[in-house]
Amino acid sequence: MALNILSIGGSDPSSGAGVQGDIRVLSALGAHCATAITAITAQGTSSYSGTFPLPARAIRAQVSSVLGDMEPDAIKVGMLHTAAAVRAVASAIRGARAPVVVDPVVRSTTGGTLMRASALPAFRSEMLPLADALTPNLAEAEAVSGRRGADAAARALLGMGCGAVVLTGVACGRRVCDHVYSPRRAVIRGGAERHGPSHGGGCAHSAALAFAMARGEGVRAAARMARALAESHMAASGRPGRGLAITGARDSAAASELGAAIAGLCAARGAHLLVPECQVNFVAAPPGASLPRDMLGVAGRIVRAGERLAVAGHLERGASRHVASALAAMRSRFPQVASCANVRRSRETLLAMRGLGLSLASYDRSREPRVSARAEGNTVAWGVRQAIARRRSPPDVVHHAGAHGKEPMALVFGGSPGDVLRKARRIAAAAAQHKLRRARARA
Repeated sequence: MALNILSIGGSDPSSGAGVQGDIRVLSALGAHCATAITAITAQGTSSYSGTFPLPARAIRAQVSSVLGDMEPDAIKVGMLHTAAAVRAVASAIRGARAPVVVDPVVRSTTGGTLMRASALPAFRSEMLPLADALTPNLAEAEAVSGRRGADAAARALLGMGCGAVVLTGVACGRRVCDHVYSPRRAVIRGGAERHGPSHGGGCAHSAALAFAMARGEGVRAAARMARALAESHMAASGRPGRGLAITGARDSAAASELGAAIAGLCAARGAHLLVPECQVNFVAAPPGASLPRDMLGVAGRIVRAGERLAVAGHLERGASRHVASALAAMRSRFPQVASCANVRRSRETLLAMRGLGLSLASYDRSREPRVSARAEGNTVAWGVRQAIARRRSPPDVVHHAGAHGKEPMALVFGGSPGDVLRKARRIAAAAAQHKLRRARARA
């Protein structure tokens, strides 16, 4: 059953941010996004021309109608333009059992003031104590806390009553990190290099955090997933207007779905058992894609970070030549297959795949003709074609036992990135059980 997440915030007619942005992100994650509008903004991608706040009674009525009809698994609060809006939302959600993620948006990337200075006292006293997680950037953290500097601002916000602060978009050299204070500080290192501003990145991050917390993740695991998803959306930014790029607007459906699946894999328990020496990649076929250069993938790798995964790169077409070639080869016979990820082929993962009843096909790398082996990406495409040549339906997994200087590998296929993610999660969980049983047997 899909998770229900209530998004409370402003309406953005460009659909880059606000509740429209949340609907886009959360729908791609497979959640149902209910909404309550606090203000209507007039903005495009290049300018901000006005804010039209809704009466407190209208805000309260919207929130109450949702809470009276469905039980949300998480609540995300965004734009609160006035003190009256703050009080209306706080009174409506006070007592809700769902985790609350508050994104304290102060200014729009297009130039508008989203929270009046007169709303800050009410925000501090009434909204912060309700927040299980607060997701400011540095400027927002300083504005709300009244303190300068990341650590001082975050600790002041914790002192005002919020459960955790996820300080987003902190510069870590050439890359971007998030700092989680809960109350100790942890650093979530992003994989993407810093780039120029885009519209909707902060909304995508906080929506993903709400989704992960709705699933029961702790704030640190939720922050890892949110960082991975936000980076995939920013990498897929497009320019439908004349100004800023909108996150997720290029190859938007395919990029959103793949980014959500990658974020889910990064946060999955036991996912580190799936990582081979060459690391992981995860690709998807946008509509009409048939060649490796058409596939969306990570321009880099999904790497092991302790017992979790992290994305070291961004999404783009033509990335991950080897896994993209595998997907193209599979689609040449079974076009209904639209996604693939490479994972470690080990004793535990093979036992897991077989125990789960997944359909397996294999090939022998040592039998590849030398002519085929000379070109990059040809080996895996040749192997997939060999493995599926006589099959009437696509396998869940294609694997090989390795060759001289080449590690064993498995490729997990599915009809969508979400389908591949579900299989990968099950494999990881079962592999962890097999590993635990082996450890106990040796003890």
